[in-house]
Amino acid sequence: MVLLVSGCFSSERDFSLERKIRPIIPLDIWPSDSADTKDTNDTIDVPDIIIKPCNTDLECADEDPCTLEECTTEGFCLYSQIANCCVTDAQCNDQDECTVDRCVDSQCEYTTLPLEDCCTEGVTLLESDFESEDLTPFDVVADQSGAGWHSSGLNPHTGGRSARYGVPDTDNFDTGTRTSGSIHLPSFELPANGALLEFWLLADVEPDPARDLLQVVIESPQGLVQIAWSKEALLPNDFGKWVKIAVPVNYFGNWTPEQGTGVAPRILFDSVDNTENSESGVFIDDLRVLGDCPEPPECTVDTECDDATPCTLDVCSNGTCEHIPEEGCCVNDNECDDTDPCTVNQCIENRCETFIPDVECCVDDAFCDDQNICTLDLCQNTICTHQPIDGCCLTDGECNDDNICTLDSCTQNTCTAQSIAGCCTQDSECQDGLPCTDDACVANVCVNPPIAGLICCSTANDCPSTGSACQSPVCLDGLCDLLTIDGCCETDGDCPPSTEECTQAICQNNTCGTQSIEDCCITDEECVDINPCTVDTCTNNQCKNTMTIGCCTSNGECNDGNDCTDDRCVAGDCTNTLLPGCCETSSDCSEPPGACFTTECLSGSCQTNPIPDCCSQNADCDDGIVCTEDLCSNGTCTNPTLPGCCTVDSDCPSGPDACTVGTCTEGSCTLAPQPGCCTTDEECVDINPCTVDTCTNNQCKNVMTIGCCTSNGECNDGNPCTDDRCIEGDCINTPLDICCQSNEDCDDGNPCTTNTCNPDGSCSSNSINGCCTSADQCDEPTGPCSIMTCTNNSCQEVPDPDCECQTNSDCDDGNACTSEICNPDGTCSSNPIADCCTSVDQCGEPTEPCTIMTCTDNSCLPVPDPDCGCENSADCDDDNSCSIDICLLGDCVYIPIDGCCSSNQDCDDAFACTEDVCDDGSCEYELIDGCCTNDAQCSDSNPCTQDRCIDSSCAYEPIVSDDCCQNDSDCDDLDECTIDVCIDNTCKYTASAEPACCIDGDNAFWDFDDNSSQDWSLENDGTGSNWHVTLKRFHDPAFSLRFGRPDADNFDVGQRTLGSAISPPTTLPFSGDKTLTLWIYFDAEEFGLADLFDISIRSGPSVQTVWSKSDLPTEAYRLWFPISINLNAYSGATIQIAVRFDSVDEIFNLGEGVYLDEIRIETECP
Repeated sequence: MVLLVSGCFSSERDFSLERKIRPIIPLDIWPSDSADTKDTNDTIDVPDIIIKPCNTDLECADEDPCTLEECTTEGFCLYSQIANCCVTDAQCNDQDECTVDRCVDSQCEYTTLPLEDCCTEGVTLLESDFESEDLTPFDVVADQSGAGWHSSGLNPHTGGRSARYGVPDTDNFDTGTRTSGSIHLPSFELPANGALLEFWLLADVEPDPARDLLQVVIESPQGLVQIAWSKEALLPNDFGKWVKIAVPVNYFGNWTPEQGTGVAPRILFDSVDNTENSESGVFIDDLRVLGDCPEPPECTVDTECDDATPCTLDVCSNGTCEHIPEEGCCVNDNECDDTDPCTVNQCIENRCETFIPDVECCVDDAFCDDQNICTLDLCQNTICTHQPIDGCCLTDGECNDDNICTLDSCTQNTCTAQSIAGCCTQDSECQDGLPCTDDACVANVCVNPPIAGLICCSTANDCPSTGSACQSPVCLDGLCDLLTIDGCCETDGDCPPSTEECTQAICQNNTCGTQSIEDCCITDEECVDINPCTVDTCTNNQCKNTMTIGCCTSNGECNDGNDCTDDRCVAGDCTNTLLPGCCETSSDCSEPPGACFTTECLSGSCQTNPIPDCCSQNADCDDGIVCTEDLCSNGTCTNPTLPGCCTVDSDCPSGPDACTVGTCTEGSCTLAPQPGCCTTDEECVDINPCTVDTCTNNQCKNVMTIGCCTSNGECNDGNPCTDDRCIEGDCINTPLDICCQSNEDCDDGNPCTTNTCNPDGSCSSNSINGCCTSADQCDEPTGPCSIMTCTNNSCQEVPDPDCECQTNSDCDDGNACTSEICNPDGTCSSNPIADCCTSVDQCGEPTEPCTIMTCTDNSCLPVPDPDCGCENSADCDDDNSCSIDICLLGDCVYIPIDGCCSSNQDCDDAFACTEDVCDDGSCEYELIDGCCTNDAQCSDSNPCTQDRCIDSSCAYEPIVSDDCCQNDSDCDDLDECTIDVCIDNTCKYTASAEPACCIDGDNAFWDFDDNSSQDWSLENDGTGSNWHVTLKRFHDPAFSLRFGRPDADNFDVGQRTLGSAISPPTTLPFSGDKTLTLWIYFDAEEFGLADLFDISIRSGPSVQTVWSKSDLPTEAYRLWFPISINLNAYSGATIQIAVRFDSVDEIFNLGEGVYLDEIRIETECP
């Protein structure tokens, strides 16, 4: 193979060779050489000739280390290639995709690539068969029990040794005490996709999960700890035999590769107790860590990294393309955007130029400061506005409130109006509260003269008496009045006449009544007298009693002189009836009815007479004295006194306590309770649950309890989502099952609705305009070759994959002689290109002798026939202005002129956004205005449009999204409790300060119970003592955040140690009481200048300490202690909690450190 390089040639061509030809460029020229590239790529030893006159070999020396230089007898330099020598990496291509081929020191080197096709099992990051007797390179941590991890030949899986936990030189791990230890793997770099830890395990221990603990633990570079595997994963029959264990090693919590990739897993064993430890222990063998097969390199040479952007330097570095921006270079105006709305940025000749068309344009509020403290200076849409601040003033003159009775002044930019004592402007200001005065404002002075006839009072005692028993003075609404007593009278005339016959009205004791009229009658019956011989009638309310002739009025008038007749006057007539049992002597009479009676005949009649002082039964002897026993014996009464009998209460003894007295009732003493008296508190319990019931000095006291309730109404907490009841004096507020307290409670699972919790606890939902959950809800696409999709709940118009094409490039049929077009309906069509060829067969016969036709760059061109030979260079003219035609040794040689062109087609740079022109043999490229090649070039800096490059033209499609906006109205979230504004085309929502918008509950809560820092940022000094999540202590199971050594129960690292933990940002509401609460366990020095601990609140650039160790009571050390901090000063602000521990020195650091748990920010509404 012969290469030809132009030195300095003349030419008959009408253009400059100096501009077109680069000096000394090796080119292949011999037909026998199949390669058409530089001779550094030749793979066989072919002699090449450079047209360079020479006399000696030294004159032919070049810079190619792979050629031998020789000066031929013809006086030209001859170059021979050195076998197996290389200059570039391309010469070392071994056609093996699994090697990286490099030319190093002129020799090829081959490195195996970790490609997917070359990697079958994974990349081994670490492996060990534990054949080393000292477990190198593993680290071992052991206690002082005598057992631990060591190299053992007792029971290997393969080979002669394994790693074992037990007592060396024994077959058990029984030390008589609890024993524990860990074996630490060497550190390795964890791949982004994680790794797999594999090892063989023989666990000859107790299967009980609470004993003989066995775990694989992973710790991140930040001190985060995760238990990746534990003994609980083993099956019952896995114990006592070799089983293979596979443990994924992954990033966890907030650990990311950017925070470090070094990881060293450790395997821990802990017997927990000192019983049943006679087994052989734990054995580990044949351990390895596997990583995923790496991704293939993005590139191997720089040319693979061409991004077709003129403003980047494209290089391949370590298999990755890097596009280094050329400082100050630009392609379009969008790249010059400095995000300053007050500037116009343009890309002129690939350099950014900035113009400020309006010097009054603003970018922030500070620019608009008018030095007037009484205006709110804002930059709104690049225009300064100065809004007066309500109530702000600069001079006293601005504070005139048009009130003659105030002294107006401007104090600290606030108007104050000091009332002038005694001054008034209207009658209503003069009210003295007395109804008996006429209140008026006269000449700006209050006057209050009394009103005639009116007397003011506060009670009835202030009112004068009239002396009338039927009128009572009263005080009504502050005025005296007389209240007439209904039914009251002073004389009979004050009473209404009686409506009943024979009665008359009378006034007695100031009360009206009636009394009968003496001798007045209404009926005859009222006139009947005791004289049966009268006719009794009532005439004109007067009785008339007229005598009847021959009528008797008494029995005596009827005596017939016979003692044995019963002589009677009956109804005015005499009757004389014979008496039965009439006697003449006492013997004619019957026996007396009892021993206490006698019978005798008196006036012809038997008479029964009682014997004086005679008795027949005890009742006859009743002497009326309760304390005597009344007895009748043989007709004679006796009345002996009864023992223990009483007649008055004083005869009876008192009871056992002050509330029991003796009472005499019917002669007997009884003990009765004294009404209203008590001896114990229990006797005073009333039915009111809100009283404290006590017995004091034998009297009950029932005192009301503050805060106690007696009815459900007293327990209303203002929360519509609770059932408020008063139960046994305590308010119980039970949450209702179906009620909401926050918008989150109303989540209906539909991303296209906004869910609102109304003040009454009910949920309401409103559809979000433009939101979708499926493409069926989207409008029809605008083009025939696009379809609608619902992406992230937003309708997006995307290319239809069923269309044959979207752009012309999609229609490439691989035929260089056709032009392909993508039609509007998405179908491809092609048209033949005139005078185009793909093979020499299409070129016909040459028209000149000694020429042959060639198809070059898809054009038919005649070239000299090499079989014709040549005598001079003129014989070799190929009519191609882009080649140097030379007759060399009887053969025509054609040297392509680098960068030369003969047609516009030669200048095609495959860049759609340039117009490619061949001008005077040189390619020129002009950018097409508005043309694009990728979406990034179409950026309009508007986040509310989707910027796309379609068919080399920019298209801007509006984005329908809740968060995208043009003005504030676009951001209305239908939530009355947010302030909705559009800033930089993005909706911003700020909580409202209205009391009705206050929501009780947690704003943030961290308990670390997922064994992670829960997005807290842990900043440690790297001394070994740090903030980390731990199981050692907790207030609420099972984790807490601790500062101390993760591997010990102290924070002693032999030097000062410090660290901070910072919470994620939390935005506080405007209304309600905000409180930070947490539990702390503090085990460090009490000395005030050492082991410092404090809590700060960060809000923007402000950092304020709100609690420190000095606030912790001494008795609270080494106990869980609650802390409460008021956060109302940060209403509406976004804050972070920062906790800091600093040992200050290296001594007395044997305490456990600091534990934090249940950190809560909560709001309580008024």
